[in-house]
Amino acid sequence: MSLFDLLPAQPLLQQIERLAPGQCYLVGGAPRDLLLGCPALDLDIVIEGDAPAVGRALQRAQGGKLTQHAAFLTATWQAPGGPALDLITARRETYPRPAALPQVTPSTLADDLARRDFSLNTLAIRLADGALLDQHHAQADLQNGLIRVLHDASFFDDPTRLYRAARYATRYGFSIAPSTLALFPAALPLVARLSPERLRHELDLILDEPRALETLMRLDQLGLLEIIAEVLPRGADLRENLAPALGGLSAPWSGTSPLKAYPPQRALTYTLWFSPLPASDLQKLQARLILPAWLYQTVSAAAALRRELPTLRGSRPSAWVARLESVPLLAVYAIFLATRQPELEIYAQKWRDIHPHLSAARLQALGVAPGPRFGEVLRRLRAARLDGEISSAAEEMTLLQKLCGTP
Repeated sequence: MSLFDLLPAQPLLQQIERLAPGQCYLVGGAPRDLLLGCPALDLDIVIEGDAPAVGRALQRAQGGKLTQHAAFLTATWQAPGGPALDLITARRETYPRPAALPQVTPSTLADDLARRDFSLNTLAIRLADGALLDQHHAQADLQNGLIRVLHDASFFDDPTRLYRAARYATRYGFSIAPSTLALFPAALPLVARLSPERLRHELDLILDEPRALETLMRLDQLGLLEIIAEVLPRGADLRENLAPALGGLSAPWSGTSPLKAYPPQRALTYTLWFSPLPASDLQKLQARLILPAWLYQTVSAAAALRRELPTLRGSRPSAWVARLESVPLLAVYAIFLATRQPELEIYAQKWRDIHPHLSAARLQALGVAPGPRFGEVLRRLRAARLDGEISSAAEEMTLLQKLCGTP
């Protein structure tokens, strides 16, 4: 049995091979993970020819969604209800200056493999016959558990590879090859040239890993966190901040991420990591990373709540609800994990769902006119229920009459 026989979506790969004008190869993640005995989830296909044109032909034949990236000679095809495939024109990359995005020209498989970050990502399976190609000693590095760059200028070309090296090393339990590790110090200053988007993308990928904290601790040891921003929590603070996130989200908190497409564990980890910072340091960090606006607001809300907890302790339930109802639930959850303040969990499980029996429509029917007083009456009724002053609809009506000055 060949590696090709172990691949998912074989009929689809065979169809792509028929549509392509030249040889096609499954490269990078899939061959690597198959050799390591892991699921082959990344289906990246290098085509010696026009990859976007193959994507268009595939879409005509199969439907699905095609996204083309003309500047990089690539396309991503999403099968209807199936896997996503990255179609890549075999290319050569040149870097006009350190840390710049590459200039891309069509080329051969050999050039395409030579442009890659680490040897373990240079394996290729030829779709025509299933042959495994190893032009950069990747199998030996996999057997020896090494992360190795292909040339000494690799980190100068793309400093994001510094972060990727630590991510791969932690994921697979590998070591960074001594010759590669020796290149880190000279490349560290180039991190400052990375755009916020490129830098944050690498952090996103790290936080999505099962062993994210271990990867971040390794980055800290390598000086790759401090170089992002001096205010970034590191060392013992990093471990203490993120330890509560290791268990993941649990009920009743599983729906706390406001965007379904954004990984909730990533959002939680960012919030726990950054929320101990004062507002001024959060602003500096946001300028360097440009988190999505909603996530920055969540982190800021969590930080403010953390600072205010001492003044809230001992307050009545209505005071907790008044403070928390404007705070994103993800922020409340993060601070609960960090502090184990029981009122935060009670708020999520119970208090936030307690409202007066009398609805706004019922109040109007009883003669309470809309306006500022109307909202104040509803707040007073809710506070009384939260604080245990009333419990029944009859008691609520009695309080309403008292508030409105009616017999």
